[in-house]
Amino acid sequence: MAPSEALRMTPREMSAAAHGWGRAERTRLVTTARAFGADLSEREAQKIIEGRPTSSGDGLEQQERLEALAEKHNWDL
Repeated sequence: MAPSEALRMTPREMSAAAHGWGRAERTRLVTTARAFGADLSEREAQKIIEGRPTSSGDGLEQQERLEALAEKHNWDL
């Protein structure tokens, strides 16, 4: 899309473009994570792509996953 065409977008079109861009970025991140060995189920991946929270709670599960990845890849946290 040419920059001059962007000026002619309605608010609805701008919102749709922003949502589409966000979904494309989340899809790219899920694909990259899987390529580097992330253990994502299809359900978790779909939640991420759709922009829904994958889990609730205090973040303990994410901390455990991070520590497991750090140990697996010999990262220093």
